[in-house]
Amino acid sequence: MGEIIPEKVRGYYMGRRSIVAGLVGMIAGILLGIFLDYMPSKHVGFSMVYLIGAAAGFMSYYYFTRLPDTRTPDISRDAFSLDLVWKKTLKAFANKNFMNLVWFNVAWAFGIAFMNVYLYVFMIKELKLSYTLITMIGIVGNVSSLSLMSFWGRIADKYGNKPVMLICANIIGFTPYVWAVTTTSNYFVTIPVLYAFSGLAWAGFNIAVFNIVFKLAPKEDRSFYLSVNMLLPSIAAFVAPLVSGFIIDSIGTNKLDFGFYVLGGFQVVFILGIFMRGLPIRLLKKVTEPQEENMTKVRQSVVSGLGGGFLEGMGVLFSYMLFPVAYSGKIVGNIIKRRKKD
Repeated sequence: MGEIIPEKVRGYYMGRRSIVAGLVGMIAGILLGIFLDYMPSKHVGFSMVYLIGAAAGFMSYYYFTRLPDTRTPDISRDAFSLDLVWKKTLKAFANKNFMNLVWFNVAWAFGIAFMNVYLYVFMIKELKLSYTLITMIGIVGNVSSLSLMSFWGRIADKYGNKPVMLICANIIGFTPYVWAVTTTSNYFVTIPVLYAFSGLAWAGFNIAVFNIVFKLAPKEDRSFYLSVNMLLPSIAAFVAPLVSGFIIDSIGTNKLDFGFYVLGGFQVVFILGIFMRGLPIRLLKKVTEPQEENMTKVRQSVVSGLGGGFLEGMGVLFSYMLFPVAYSGKIVGNIIKRRKKD
């Protein structure tokens, strides 16, 4: 993708691509959530959902195999060997600026996976929400995210990816505070607000973090650099929920009631999540991105353009939602024309 999509429009492209993918995911999530609520056996229901997901994955793989391969003269053509892999990996580790980004991604992946895995468990077990209600509340986050994809893509293309990541990471880092005080008496306010702000922030962060990796990884050894950036954060994301799960299981049903606040296993994980998400931001500040703009200037541009970007994004989202209808109408129109000619 780094070779196919020009760097100057990569953010814009990723925004539009994410809108389409997110819209499909949102519709699928609603339908599958309703399906699970109406299934008598949850084990059978989830098994069928996983089978549908697997079928979609195979379909994606089929279309991926139809893409043409790209070859550029700048990429190394050395014969594959374990010695080569070791040397290229060491070369990636020697790139201080790139590794600053990798270590940020490691710490960030740990902080996100530490509590995100258990958010749905918390909503189902503690708040007693249904699958359908969780899905419907999730629409708030999806709409917020999808409507701002193009806006964040343009900001990243114009001002750089690191400033966008810093702005969005600070918003995401604040959400554990709200989760920690969410209860059965206030979730109808706090959770929609959480989803709205999380959607806004994740839209920008995902676009920027994808682009900056391609920007900082040297073209000739990009695949090795990307492998390092994928492997280490994946390990962190695997370990984090094991740690938080151990904490929740150890505390069990024990709770401390302070009168104004009840502290249980989930609340402990959310409070720890505040620090888990706050610390990686310091690592991100050490990353240097070529042509990155001053944070004050970027913040002003985001604040002044966010409302217009949201309205524009809603228009784009609405047009994509109408595309199947318009396309179907076009097909029907062509059939009618052919019959008239006959």
